[in-house]
Amino acid sequence: MSGLEPRFEAQEKPEFPADPAVHSVIVPFDASRPLQGQKPERYYLDYDAFQKLWDLAKEARRPEKDQEGLKGEAAVVNLALHEVEVRETEVVVGSRLQATTQGDWRTLPLEFALGDSAGSQWTLDGHAAPLKDGAVLIEKPGAHELAGKASRALPQGWQETTLKLPVAVSSVLRVMVPLTDGLPGLGAGVGAQMVSEEVRDGRRVFTFALAGVRELKLQREPARRATGMALPAVAEVQSYVTARPLQERVDVLARFRFPGAERRQFTLEVDRDLQLLRWSATGVRSVVLRENGARKFAEITTAAPVRDEFTFTADFSRAAPGAAGERIAPYVGALATRLERAVGLRASPALVVTPVAGPELERRTDASAVGLGYWIAPGQATLKYKVEPAPNGVTGEVEAVYQ
Repeated sequence: MSGLEPRFEAQEKPEFPADPAVHSVIVPFDASRPLQGQKPERYYLDYDAFQKLWDLAKEARRPEKDQEGLKGEAAVVNLALHEVEVRETEVVVGSRLQATTQGDWRTLPLEFALGDSAGSQWTLDGHAAPLKDGAVLIEKPGAHELAGKASRALPQGWQETTLKLPVAVSSVLRVMVPLTDGLPGLGAGVGAQMVSEEVRDGRRVFTFALAGVRELKLQREPARRATGMALPAVAEVQSYVTARPLQERVDVLARFRFPGAERRQFTLEVDRDLQLLRWSATGVRSVVLRENGARKFAEITTAAPVRDEFTFTADFSRAAPGAAGERIAPYVGALATRLERAVGLRASPALVVTPVAGPELERRTDASAVGLGYWIAPGQATLKYKVEPAPNGVTGEVEAVYQ
């Protein structure tokens, strides 16, 4: 080897200069030329020197402070999934976010706090996220995934704590509680709708859809007694019959009471000739009609367990036997341990209607007695009434039957 050629012993390392700027970053390949024919060379760089150069390179790419990040639509969280695990002496919250940014170096505010313990650790696209003033600094535009986690120690038997969440276009909250806990409270006025309840890995899991929620108050509730297929304790059923020449209408209000319990299934029992027109109730998953002998059963199933009380309203119709004569009000009841029935009577202007109440019916005279009258009907008791056409009465009737 000639004296002009550089020579290094195997154990020698190039000395790292005091100023890292004297180093050059050499790219082994020329991207503007075809790879074929290019011969990459290996360059040795001390690890500490590499780290310093890497930090300098990142700092050089960082924009000026007055140009850093734009808040608002330039960075937005499209979808958020928050998972809250309730423990006896601790609460753990994990959040996964899908965000979109427009432009380079955007800041995404992430207000996230559990009780008085503010802040959490976030990752951005699988790496530690750079944080600044409670926001994540995102270098490149496009779609990003963020994950954060926070925990807070609480005393034994704790009942509630607050939780602040990042704002998202669409959010899902999943709360996991011990089997001894029931449906958790989220605070008054919180825009949350329960989607499902299930038991998973020995814990109850409640899932909610959130709408514009920034802060909620997580409240522990005791588990309610599961009823299974047991009947509700009490059912109060009120039905109002509107007598018409051709098609009678029956408006039903059923209130089921089961203090201290949760249940999802309720059943109305009506005469077979009644046709369901429409129904209204909160959180109902399905209404299934089944016939058995002279009766028809409307089996109501809610999407999630209901506590203490459930109210269901429905409109039925039935074909009238004729324009004149005596009629019998249809039977409307419910399956319950104790059933309390009441029946009211109204009349179309096209008819003259006269109630014929038997001695088993108790007439009410309070404010609930509207129309031609209102009676308490024990057991299978029904109301009879006579109808005849009104002088010069003319009417037209159209109804849509629920299928």
